[in-house]
Amino acid sequence: MNNKLDETVINFIHNIAQNILLFQFVISTIGFVMNVPHLFILLHNSMRTSSTNSIMIGIAICDLIILYENVYERVQSYWFYGSQNPCMNKSNYWYTYSLLIGDFLLTSFERASFWLGVFLAFTRFVIMKKAGIELNISKPLFGCLLVLVLVCLSSAHSAYYYGGYSIDPWGTWTPKEMCTGYPANYSEPTFYRNFADNENLSKIFRRYQVIDGVSRILVSIFYPILAILLIFKIRKSAKFVSKALNSKSSEERLRTCRLILVMTIFYVIASAPSGVSEYVQFFVDIKSSSILALLVGYGSILLFCLNASSHGIINFTMSSKYRQTVKKFLGMEKQRQGNMVLVSIAAPVQREECCLVLDFGKKVHDFLSVFIVFIDRTSEKPTLKSLPFMFAPVFNTLCSCHSLQKSAERVLDPLDESCHEFDSEELSHLREIFEAVDDCGDLASRLRRHKNHHDLEKLPVGYCKTRWMTFVNCTQDIIEMFPKIDRIENAFIEKYCEKIRPKLPNLITTMQILKVYEKPLKVLEETHMRIHEVAPWLFKLRAYFEEQEKKGIQDRDYTKSTVSKSACISLNHYISKTISDPHLLASLLCPGMRSLSLFPQTYKDKALKLLKEELELIKLEPKDQEIAEFDNLTKDLYDAPPPAPSASSELQDYQTSIFSNSDIVAPPIEFWHKHENRFPRLAKVAGSVFCTLSSESICERAFSALNRVFRNDRQSLEPEMVEILMVSYLYLNSST
Repeated sequence: MNNKLDETVINFIHNIAQNILLFQFVISTIGFVMNVPHLFILLHNSMRTSSTNSIMIGIAICDLIILYENVYERVQSYWFYGSQNPCMNKSNYWYTYSLLIGDFLLTSFERASFWLGVFLAFTRFVIMKKAGIELNISKPLFGCLLVLVLVCLSSAHSAYYYGGYSIDPWGTWTPKEMCTGYPANYSEPTFYRNFADNENLSKIFRRYQVIDGVSRILVSIFYPILAILLIFKIRKSAKFVSKALNSKSSEERLRTCRLILVMTIFYVIASAPSGVSEYVQFFVDIKSSSILALLVGYGSILLFCLNASSHGIINFTMSSKYRQTVKKFLGMEKQRQGNMVLVSIAAPVQREECCLVLDFGKKVHDFLSVFIVFIDRTSEKPTLKSLPFMFAPVFNTLCSCHSLQKSAERVLDPLDESCHEFDSEELSHLREIFEAVDDCGDLASRLRRHKNHHDLEKLPVGYCKTRWMTFVNCTQDIIEMFPKIDRIENAFIEKYCEKIRPKLPNLITTMQILKVYEKPLKVLEETHMRIHEVAPWLFKLRAYFEEQEKKGIQDRDYTKSTVSKSACISLNHYISKTISDPHLLASLLCPGMRSLSLFPQTYKDKALKLLKEELELIKLEPKDQEIAEFDNLTKDLYDAPPPAPSASSELQDYQTSIFSNSDIVAPPIEFWHKHENRFPRLAKVAGSVFCTLSSESICERAFSALNRVFRNDRQSLEPEMVEILMVSYLYLNSST
């Protein structure tokens, strides 16, 4: 009875196996159809950017070969050489040989596909772990070499077993009487697969089986471990992104975690059962007709086909770049951010109301940003906009804030090229004040480090040489708090108080002078249109310090005269470096500054000459003189619109006209937008001038906030990091 039951169960399993083969054929066909476009998408130029994409291409090729082999074998078995067709020789040479080649390719690329999945997870994990370092492992060439090595190793293992087979003659096939179309006495030779070394076949097969089983087991062990490590890394990145960007970007990373988990489950299910089975067969003899052998043999192939068929869906779901490429192929691609930038700036570029802002730094890895700044005329009032245009190393360019900062810093520490303008006594006095400021900084640092040991109502500002005006604010706090600090009983503090006390009068005078820098620095750091104020501020500061120098001499205040003189010399240096043609034109084209009253005569003459040259270069397009609002009879009652003024008369009209207070206080670009018909040439020049930012501070702040997410080389960013760069929009586009 048990034997009958076993036979019944085995027959039932055989029936299931036949259905599984059919299901396997359907899945393989669907997977093959899906993997062909999947491979084409991965081969697109936009996708071939890193080693992970190269590995994904390798996996797609392996899967495609395996799925094709399954489809080929099932098609041949069902429709050509199966038992249903007795009129064909199913043991002919080429069919038998193709099955041998198919088994070799199937095992070689199946094993390679599994290990490529493991190395894909490993490569992704290493790249994310070492995000701040440029690694060879992230380059596409590494992925290509890895695919080649793994395929060769897997093929060598399969060749160890299948290389021993040959196709040998077996007998003769003759068509049955029911078969038509054959000549009389027709026959064909039949062939079979023969292993040359039959004596060692069992040993060779067992070695092959054990290595293959261990390989599958290792895949099912290593892949989950690497996937879990990668998931933790991505979740950590998602937490940071949720703070730096928004919940949407964080959710995308969490979705990636879930999909990696799904991919891991697919790989483990596809590799573990057959691996365990092959390894167990080394110790236990499992008959080919047993339930376990049938389930594992048929089921593992089906599971692999499901796994291979799922890769395209998984990539489409987890990769935004993959989806964009698919949409491009289907003609459904949405306008990308780069294209949006190009569309936004197309008109301003044509109007010459667009310029680049280059970030600066002292080392290569500090050179980061290129922003495009333009006048946006799409709304009711024209506004100044700035967009991240590209990300590449560029060289240093000066801005107004940078010049003012350096000028303030060089008052007490003059440039070597300016030292010849001081006598030895003045240089010595400046050095003493500079050292006193350093002493104040050291004292402030001590008080801040030991804030719990001293009873102070507030702490002095921290002293940092690389931040503008912190030395002024720090010293100012020490001066104000000195009476209380002087009462602290501490050897270190008492030592510094002794050094600072006799220099307090000089420090007070110096700080009063240097605090004058604070107002223009704050003004020019704003994102408003300020380029027209740069030159007037610099000239006003110089005039103020010249006046203070004279007062110092009259009052016999040596510190005031010396520090003011140094400020004048420092400003002269940075005025020559900073004030350029756009600054001069911007001030002249600001209706409230057109007289250039603060400018030296040489700069006035230069500004006027520049403007006249620009006006002569502008060619106005002829406008329609017809008045569209009137019909032919009515328009005869009115004078025709006057012709456009000449360049010289337009400039004279601008210089001599009286404008309302609202025109004078409005942003200059709004003034020129309002009076464009009256001053057509000047409005064009104004558009090309006022699209310039007075300071790069807005760009610097945007990238300072992202300092931790950038690699040192800045131009080797992973594709998934590009969206993080777009956080710049949080700091940009607030200009008016």
